[in-house]
This record gives sequence, structure tokens and C-alpha cells, in this order.
Amino acid sequence: MPTNVGNVQSFFVSRRRMNKKVTSGQKGEAAGPRRAADVLALEHDRYPPKAMFDAFWRAGELALMFGPAGVGKSLLAVQVADALARGCPIAGFDMSRSRCKVLYVDLINSDRQFAERYSYRVPVPGLGSVLTACKFAENLYRSRPPTGVDLCEWLAGQIAEHGFNAVVVDDLTALKKTHDGVRETLAAVRGLKKLCEELRISVLAIAGGGEPPAGKTVSESDLKRSSVLCSVADSVFAIGRGRPGDHGGRHIIQTRSRNAPLKWTTHNAPSARIARSEKGWLGFAFDERFAEPIDRRTRDAICRVRAMRAAGRTWRAIAAELKIPKTRAIRLLRKWTPEMGGEEFMGEYAEPAATADCGVRTAECGVVVQASSPPYEGGVDARVLGEQTGRFSPPGAGPVAVDRLARSPKLIHGPKRVSIYDLERRIDRGGNEIFVESVEEQTNKPRVWYKRDRRGNTFKLVRNGLGNTVSHLGQSTFL
Repeated sequence: MPTNVGNVQSFFVSRRRMNKKVTSGQKGEAAGPRRAADVLALEHDRYPPKAMFDAFWRAGELALMFGPAGVGKSLLAVQVADALARGCPIAGFDMSRSRCKVLYVDLINSDRQFAERYSYRVPVPGLGSVLTACKFAENLYRSRPPTGVDLCEWLAGQIAEHGFNAVVVDDLTALKKTHDGVRETLAAVRGLKKLCEELRISVLAIAGGGEPPAGKTVSESDLKRSSVLCSVADSVFAIGRGRPGDHGGRHIIQTRSRNAPLKWTTHNAPSARIARSEKGWLGFAFDERFAEPIDRRTRDAICRVRAMRAAGRTWRAIAAELKIPKTRAIRLLRKWTPEMGGEEFMGEYAEPAATADCGVRTAECGVVVQASSPPYEGGVDARVLGEQTGRFSPPGAGPVAVDRLARSPKLIHGPKRVSIYDLERRIDRGGNEIFVESVEEQTNKPRVWYKRDRRGNTFKLVRNGLGNTVSHLGQSTFL
């Protein structure tokens, strides 16, 4: 017992000694050599460091992110910076939950290019679309040094004036004065490392790399002569295309970490695709390992909304039956993923099959024909469906269930007559059902799609550089 008390007393005595040695203007430096025990006593409260972006970037360290052009380095950097500024971690990743004051140093894009990337159009029925901007966190700032001013000197002044906790530099390629530019970028990385040590800030620097050889994953060798930058950084990670764990063409791999073991390797690297979220954000959508956990009750509600919507229920009817607001029903449907399933609810809300009393008769050949009731949406009737699927009812056997069969097969009207209901079905931001003919390769956003209003009119929408072009196709559903 006395020994423990003595150890505690000696610990606080060493802390007081170290606090006296460290001057107010030199937070990370002490006058003269220090005992190793004194260093541990001073740094005890700061260990282990907080995770800024999981194991890829830790507090007080310089992290280097690289990858080939167009892989999405800037998108991920802005996504991480906004999450730190909000204090809301990216789902599935270990990140700081305390709000940070973040400076995003954009050396590549102009203000106009940045605004264009984080603006999106919301379709409005009858008006085409409306341009809307994404809402960034209040603690996220964006700037760049004036022409001819040293980056590190300018950063030191900005940090001292505004009190930033984290800095993202995008990217070091803009500092090159020659083809390789190793001399300029290496000096900048060493300056950023010195800022981390002296000012106790966290810095994420981005560097461009080349495409890896065919069949190989991204590695530090893709940086070529710029791979010397990795020796200065505390942590290095890369964004690559394709394998491993292909979830949409992107994966993030750690290549080195100075003070911690590698957590994300080629065997378990996070996979992602670039997509625009329901709030308009263009960024990385990670695989199912990083999805937000959903309880059983919420999952059932999502699947019920999907089943009722597939059965043709209106949003008002769905909200009334589930006793929730209409806007919440729309948000629930947007959260549905194929992994949730929910097929057990389809039969509960499916429309009942037609009977002989409502005008259905059986032809002599055994094909069910709809006599008096209107055809299924899109012009699908029982005769056409029976010819395409090969399901004929013998005389007197009753009608074929049209509702469930009409949704499943592709090209249900034959290869020479295609309906909008043969296309991929999605839900737009307004909660309306759309039928997608083609999508953009990078963002997976609809490029050509169709939709119908309450009066049965069909509209064709084509996305172009200036907005959406809307064409009225009448009440026909055939292309």
C-alpha cells in the first residue's frame, strides 16, 4: 500500500516538473533533455490519440492519402472533414464525436467548381427541377493561400488566428513546379509534419498517384518518385479501383502506420461506390459492413411501406394505415436495401386476384382474358402475360394471377414492344416512382427516365449539363 501511494505522488511531482519546463510558446518542446519518465507523465492524458478517421488518420498526426486521378480522393476528404466538423462519424467507422474546427485547403478546384460539385437538382412535378445546394457543417471552412505565399507559413497564421483543430490539404500536386515536383512536395510535407508537432493539430494531405498495373491493387509504388513522401507521414492509405471486395469499384487500403498496427489491408479493406445520398451529398457509400444498424421494428416498417407501395397504395393511404406522417413513410422507403428482404409482406398487401364476377372469363384455349375491367398498369393483360410466361389455365380452372407475374419478367410485352414497366424501378427524392432507362456511369444517377402523374400522363426526362429536359408522351406507357 505505501508503495502505491509513493508511485502516485511521484507521478504528480513529475507532471508538475514537466509543466514548469514547458513554456507557453512551446507546447511540444522542452528546454533541454528530459527524462523518459517525465515524457510519459506529460503525454499520459493524450494517449491513446483519438481517431479522426478510424485507423487511417489519428489525432495529432499527419496522414497521407493518395490514389489515381478520378478515384474520388477529394470526395472522401470533404466527406471526412464534414463528419469531423459535425461531430457525427461516418457510419461504421471509429471517429471523433466531439466537433472539430476544420479547414479544407482546396488547391485544385475553384469556388465555382466546388459549388457545382455539391449542388444538385430536385425534380418538381410540372416545373422540371430546382437547383439545391448541400448544407455543410458550421465548423467546416474552405480557403486557399494567395499566389506566391508559402503553404505552411500561411497555415500557421490561419491556425493561430482562427483556432483550427484539423486541416485537410487537397492536394499536393498543385505545389509542383516541375514534372515530378518531389522537391516542392517533400518540403511541404515536412512543413506540415512540423505544424502537427508544434501546434498539436491533425493534418490530412492528399497526393496524386498513377494507375496500378493490370491485376494488381494500389500500392506506394504507384507514387513513383513521390513515394518518398510516405516516409515523412505518420499514416499512409490509398484509394484504389476494382478489387478487393468489389462493392462498386472503390476500396481503401492502409499501406503503413508509424505508431499503430495496420487495421485495413487487402483482406478486409472497406469497399464503396460513389453515389449521391438522399440529402444530395456526393460521396462514398460503403458496403453493408458499415451500414447503420436497424432494429427489427424499423426493418418491418420499411418492408411494409415497400410492399404497400408496390401494391399501388398512395402515400396518404400508407401513412394512415401505419399511423405515421407521409414524409416519414417516404424516408423509410429510401432506406430499403435488397439485404432487408421483406418478401413476406408482399402477399399481405398484394391486390386480390380477379374472379368471374368482375368480368373475367376463360377462353376455349385456356388463356385468361380480361373482359370488362381495365388492363393492368402499362397495358398488361392476362392474354399477353400468358403468352409470354407460358402459363395457361385449363378450362374452368380460374384466372391467372396477373399482379405478381406482371412485375417480375423482363420485356413482358415482347422484344418489339417495350413498356416503361420493363425498366428499372426507383423512387426519386419526392417519393414518386420512376422508371430508369439509363444511368450515369460515375454517379449512378438516372440519365434517362420516365414517370407518370395522377392523371395517367407519361413524361420522359433526360439529364443534361443545363438541367432536365421534359417531354410529354401522352397516356401511353410504351416506348
